[in-house]
Amino acid sequence: MAVDVRQLVQVAPLPADVKAQFLARVGALSAESRSALAEICWDLLAQAHHQSVRHERDKAVADIALGKQATPFYRRGVEEGLVSALALRLRVPEHEVRKHVT
Repeated sequence: MAVDVRQLVQVAPLPADVKAQFLARVGALSAESRSALAEICWDLLAQAHHQSVRHERDKAVADIALGKQATPFYRRGVEEGLVSALALRLRVPEHEVRKHVT
């Protein structure tokens, strides 16, 4: 199931005014331009995903430094949770998101 470029624009970490401009013009874009826009949105979403994983990893390291118990699978759990959340926002299967952001 392919993700619609409109969905990607709405979910991508872009300023609201940029999103509005893209959404107003997306219907007039060529297939090649829509594909390029989708690729850019996926790249932005992947960057945001990796930043979130790093943030959660840093929190886990800080917790361990404070003597809290760590689980050996915290990273997998964090990544899966973030992928699941993005898949829900895009209304697509998790594997579709995973192939673009992990």
